[in-house]
Amino acid sequence: MTLGPHTALKRDHESLLGTPHSHLNKEGVWICNKTGKPIDYVVVPRSARDGVESVVHLFCSGCNPDFKPPASFSPVCEGELITVL
Repeated sequence: MTLGPHTALKRDHESLLGTPHSHLNKEGVWICNKTGKPIDYVVVPRSARDGVESVVHLFCSGCNPDFKPPASFSPVCEGELITVL
């Protein structure tokens, strides 16, 4: 997973990246420590008061293969977001 600057859900970022759940491999991809699968993402159009138009939703493709992202344009609170550079 390589992205430029983006807005992500804080809870996804804090629970999946740089935690016991995953590690960053030498190619710069976050890998699940349990399954060896990559941490993946989807970009979903969302609405927030601060002008955020889309949010990156991270998920573990090995532990959560049936991940369903939230509906497009569903509201999200500013306090739930983090800007990642």
